[in-house]
Amino acid sequence: MTHASVFSGIGGPEVAAAMLGWENLFHCEINPFGRAVLDYWFPNAESYEDITKTDFSKWGGANQRTHRRISVPAF
Repeated sequence: MTHASVFSGIGGPEVAAAMLGWENLFHCEINPFGRAVLDYWFPNAESYEDITKTDFSKWGGANQRTHRRISVPAF
């Protein structure tokens, strides 16, 4: 399973997901310390700094393995 995060902080949920075998595709954190922690734990993931200046179209809201659109239920 894969996941990504925005407003990631120091990556507590990301570390928990990794312990469950999930792969972190990308994270986005503006704080330099938080981003350094994330980059240490997830060196193979894309690391973005400012969500307002980042182009996420690469990810497209699609499942990267099947290239099908995925839907997220509304809460």
